[in-house]
Amino acid sequence: MSRDSTVSKRSPSPYSEMPDPKRFHALEQRTEKMEKILEQILMATKVDEEKGFQSGEEDGDPLDDFGEYGGEAASPTHSEQSWLAPSLLRCGPGESFSFMPEVKEQEPPVPEPDVELNQLGISCQRLGSSSWNKVRYVEAQKLLQVGGVFSKLAVNASLPSAPGFVPSLLSGFDSTLGTITHGLLCQRSAFSTAVNDIIKKHPAVASDLISALAAPEANFKKFSDNVLQFVCEKRAETLEARRKLYEPADRRLAQLLQEVPLSESICTMRYPFRSWFEATLRS
Repeated sequence: MSRDSTVSKRSPSPYSEMPDPKRFHALEQRTEKMEKILEQILMATKVDEEKGFQSGEEDGDPLDDFGEYGGEAASPTHSEQSWLAPSLLRCGPGESFSFMPEVKEQEPPVPEPDVELNQLGISCQRLGSSSWNKVRYVEAQKLLQVGGVFSKLAVNASLPSAPGFVPSLLSGFDSTLGTITHGLLCQRSAFSTAVNDIIKKHPAVASDLISALAAPEANFKKFSDNVLQFVCEKRAETLEARRKLYEPADRRLAQLLQEVPLSESICTMRYPFRSWFEATLRS
């Protein structure tokens, strides 16, 4: 077999890969047909836009172009192919389009108070006057401060004292938050008693009073509940910080201590820690 015949078998003629003339002609026909359909759609769309704009000028109502509110866009006589959504940037005669920038500033993490309440706060704290450090609290403390769960929780005597001023600072903060909690609960109790007395004397106002003061959407209830929630949460954080001051260095013992809830009068646990630690280590 000659070399030329081998090459001719491996390299087919370029004419053998030419498309079928009939298929090529059919493809051209389909392309021309699609172009005509697109031209018809574009012409119909242009006519619809001109009609819609003219009707909008005559009626003087810019909402006529938006769907179910009226106008040519909602007309059932138009086919789906001829429908076109109204332009959002359409301007009336003699108007110029404006796309001015709008930049928003970041809101402060803590909003500013009401102007009137801010002035009341300044007045109550005597700020700006020479008596700012003479605000009395002894009489109020006598009325509000009680023992029990509302006093600073004691530390288990089995634990060694923590060094530094932080324990004393946290225990004082614990006592202050407990006193505020007691005052808020007393306020709620006195308020409920007063409202119930009014309802007994004037039953007709019961519904209005409950709706204005105790309904979930009432501002009075929202502020009252949030104040109590805030104080209780801050005291929980304070108790957690106090407890961590006395955690043992051993991680396993510290984890066991964290899983034990606080008692109503002791910051850590009631029973002696030393025997508990020794028993835990032996186990």
